[in-house]
Amino acid sequence: MKTDTPAGRHEFPAEKKIFSTAEAADYLGLTKRTMKHNALTEPRQILPDHVVSGTFLYDRESLDKWLQDRAENMDTASASRYLGTTVRRLQYYLYTMQPESERLKPDGYRGDRPYFAAETVEPFRNRKSLLRRQRAKRQETVNSS
Repeated sequence: MKTDTPAGRHEFPAEKKIFSTAEAADYLGLTKRTMKHNALTEPRQILPDHVVSGTFLYDRESLDKWLQDRAENMDTASASRYLGTTVRRLQYYLYTMQPESERLKPDGYRGDRPYFAAETVEPFRNRKSLLRRQRAKRQETVNSS
């Protein structure tokens, strides 16, 4: 029997098309609580496809679409993890970095929250190590003087 696990902890048969909230959370690699929170409040809502007797049910197709959208359009926390840096550093790239022309530009907004494509944040991926090397070079210059 063929199984697939795109992000979750458990394997599901490939022919399984409908998921309960707990199964959908496992499939997406989220906790059940996070799944319910996302369904109600997040800009990237995971809305149930069916409601049967007050139980939310999700189609595999919509869960896969959500995973794809999440991979292509990262929020601030996901982008900072992708860069291997902190959210604070990412915010520096967004709002404070000088000159302004070198700042990280979001690909769009969901409500008031910026989101980013991988291609947009990629140039900033090694910037932290570059800044560290520049700082070390300046320190060597100061020490040798």
